Amino acid sequence: MSVRTFLLMSILAGLPRPAAALDVAGATPSGPAESAGDARAIAVTFSEPMVPLSSPKESEGFCPLELQPRIEGRCRWQGTQVLTFEPASPLPPATAFSARVPAGTRSKVSGGALEADYSWTFETVRPALLKSWPNEHEHWIALKPTILLQFNLGMDPKRARGALTLEETPLDDSVHIESVPVAVRRASSEEVKGAWPYAWWGVDPSTHNVLAVVPSRPLKADRAYVLRLAADLRSAEGELGLAAPRELDFETYYSFRFLGSRPGVPFCLPGEAALLFSNPVKYKDLAAALSFDPPVAMAEMPDWLKEHAGERRPRERQVFLRLPGPDL
Repeated sequence: MSVRTFLLMSILAGLPRPAAALDVAGATPSGPAESAGDARAIAVTFSEPMVPLSSPKESEGFCPLELQPRIEGRCRWQGTQVLTFEPASPLPPATAFSARVPAGTRSKVSGGALEADYSWTFETVRPALLKSWPNEHEHWIALKPTILLQFNLGMDPKRARGALTLEETPLDDSVHIESVPVAVRRASSEEVKGAWPYAWWGVDPSTHNVLAVVPSRPLKADRAYVLRLAADLRSAEGELGLAAPRELDFETYYSFRFLGSRPGVPFCLPGEAALLFSNPVKYKDLAAALSFDPPVAMAEMPDWLKEHAGERRPRERQVFLRLPGPDL
């Protein structure tokens, strides 16, 4: 190696090296939130140390994070590479946020700079239907129902009214659809307790998050109904609606008919009476109206059975009752 080459290499080795480009390794939360706790803090992880561990003062006030809409809060460095923003109060629900770490942001350790903006979006939890009365696909609903809808967030009847529609169709698969106007209000505490008397896991139903939907006229027997919840159904706070449209379908009581004996179970005395009806019938009422020719006395019915209204079979639109055999 010549003296000239050696001197050139020595000079180059002594020059300061250019700082490596800075990157963002990841950020949270991102996309739609599944629960209110998903957005308690916004965190950005950088590809290299951003603040010196030995000098906390240098990290104070260094918060290269922009949020829209703007919210009050504070930035903290968790170690040297993770920046967290802690909102002063819980973020509003059903709200879309955009976040950005601007280009040119520099590490206070290496001097490396972010070459381009790092941007992402996230949403706080949207309104979602948790449960309802009637339940989905329920049959034998009374003709003057108050439909109850429980959500994961507080609801405002005025904001919800335009996003709820009730449709009525016959059971004969015809395409005739009739719209039934509905009123929307907050459910009363008595209605909430009547529908869900026991507390289960998750969000408890209350007058704050349960809407009562009341048809403007009595419903009709032998009809199918669909309550449609549009995607733009919004909660009391925020501008984001449901993640997707929802439907609640149910059927009312049917014209009362005796449908005969249960197929495959011979109606033969002495033996049990296996009967089918279109609607529920209490055992005590059936026993009082049932007679045989020639007359026979029925076996005594246990008290627990008297108030029972049969075994419901929604798919067949039938109710099955099995009476104790006659005492011959």
